[in-house]
Amino acid sequence: MVKSAIELAMEKVAKMPKIDSQEIEEHKKQEFMAVGEGLANQLLKGTLRRKNLQAELGKYDENKRKLVINSLLQVLKKTVNFEDPSVNQLVFEIIAEIEPKTNIEKINEELSLLIDDYQQQKQLDYALLVKEERNRLKEMGISGSAITPNIHETEIWKNKLGEILSSYQEKLEVIYNMFPQS
Repeated sequence: MVKSAIELAMEKVAKMPKIDSQEIEEHKKQEFMAVGEGLANQLLKGTLRRKNLQAELGKYDENKRKLVINSLLQVLKKTVNFEDPSVNQLVFEIIAEIEPKTNIEKINEELSLLIDDYQQQKQLDYALLVKEERNRLKEMGISGSAITPNIHETEIWKNKLGEILSSYQEKLEVIYNMFPQS
């Protein structure tokens, strides 16, 4: 017996594993989380204006909106950093747009203190590495006021900077917990 293309396709579909409602729900959740990530990235890049955010969020019912906002907030948290205060300010402005009741001033104050502490530690460690490098060069017979080691490009400095960032990560988590939870 010769089977038609439709019959062959139906047999293949019948052999495929069935997707249960939990898998469908998880897939939908992932879809709306991706929307939140996309909105966050657009806001951070400036391709979506903050004044248009509420209209974008208004496209979704309450449950989907919560998923989108949760994902958006997760991206914003990961964007906060020790090196670029202008990015942090943008993150706080976006959060204020999403959750106006959030105490942005308190979060910003705590983050500023942590950044100041981080920058001081970074400067201390940098100065120490420069001194060590100058001593090493001096032992090799290289010295003088014109000698300035380029520590920023060394593996030692990159590793040290990674250690410093790692040591401040736990403190940053405390600040993350101050962010709104949707």
